Amino acid sequence: MTGTEGLSSGVSAFSTGVRDFHFHRYHLEGFWSHKRAGNAARRTDESGCLITDPMTCDRGIHTEWFGLFQSNAWVTVI
Repeated sequence: MTGTEGLSSGVSAFSTGVRDFHFHRYHLEGFWSHKRAGNAARRTDESGCLITDPMTCDRGIHTEWFGLFQSNAWVTVI
């Protein structure tokens, strides 16, 4: 994904278009991870490939992109 240069912590958001959101988290090692409800977080997509770009990985039914969000240690999500 272009724009990850210098990114220390980021989240990319996708949706099915019907109130079903899915998020990918960026890791400094250069890969992304995601977690489906009720399952452990993983760094592979729906095809079992390492996620190096959430825009091109196999996201299954989550096809609508909402954005790339940057965060830091001082941000608290409630």
